[in-house]
Amino acid sequence: MKRYHFDLVWERRGTDSLKWGKYGNEILPLWIAEMDFPPAEEIRDSLHERLAHGIFGYANAQPELYELIQERLFRLYRWEVQKEEICFIPTLVAGLNYAFQTFAKTGEGVLVQTPVYHHFVKDPLIHGRRLDVSPLVRKGDTYEIDFEDLERQITDQTKILVVTL
Repeated sequence: MKRYHFDLVWERRGTDSLKWGKYGNEILPLWIAEMDFPPAEEIRDSLHERLAHGIFGYANAQPELYELIQERLFRLYRWEVQKEEICFIPTLVAGLNYAFQTFAKTGEGVLVQTPVYHHFVKDPLIHGRRLDVSPLVRKGDTYEIDFEDLERQITDQTKILVVTL
């Protein structure tokens, strides 16, 4: 098995990177879903192979992908998931918005624990859902759930509790 080194610093300023071009040098932008290190060789090689093909378009998920997801969910959580229950969503933000619109109606509550990625806080409001917040409590180098506050925030109108790890 190959070893990957994630401790090398790659200079991203001046490379058309949105997050690195947005702020000055005094800010260290820690965004989600954006790597500041090169992909694994296998991923890069696969992308090069696809690029060499020369034709691009939408593709179906390969059967092996469903099997890998099913195996992983079972191994980690003992969840038995059918292929038909797996839904591919293009981005985290799209998935959040689908969930907010599907599981809560206008005016119903979405309970979020902060601090959290800003889309968890702003997107329920965009769709007319009520935002309820239960702040996490800072304990040294980590955060803990304030279970008493969490219980106080939950009402009959709370339809979604966003849990992040």
